[in-house]
Amino acid sequence: MGSHDGLRKHCRECTETGRHKPVSEGLAARRRRKVRESQSAWQQTHRRALKKASTRYPHKQAAVRAVSAAVKSGRLVRGTTCSAKGCRSGKHIEGHHWSYEPEHWLDVAWVCAKHHRCGHSSGFIEMKRGVAAHYGTIPEDR
Repeated sequence: MGSHDGLRKHCRECTETGRHKPVSEGLAARRRRKVRESQSAWQQTHRRALKKASTRYPHKQAAVRAVSAAVKSGRLVRGTTCSAKGCRSGKHIEGHHWSYEPEHWLDVAWVCAKHHRCGHSSGFIEMKRGVAAHYGTIPEDR
């Protein structure tokens, strides 16, 4: 996705071949973002946006809740390192769903937050050798 109307700024070929990559923020931009996000007006707007997204995409929320409950109960073990190609990070590991179908809710790839966000904005996550390629796909919104 990446935009409000569901269309991308760059063509599919550029996104898939890696000619377009999301820009990572610098230190100055990070400081500005942290100041902005600490303001109560921004936090209220953000809460409303999250609530709207959860009602718009309940299947996503259900999948996230299922993984959280499974990790908490011990049925699913959280990954310790990122599964994205070329990444060895062990910080901010998140479960990436390749499908939001109920039978695949607990079938996740563990990737760092950076690769998770970049993957959703570019349309795929390139996985390490030994990890099935389908784990890098980004599920379609229903």
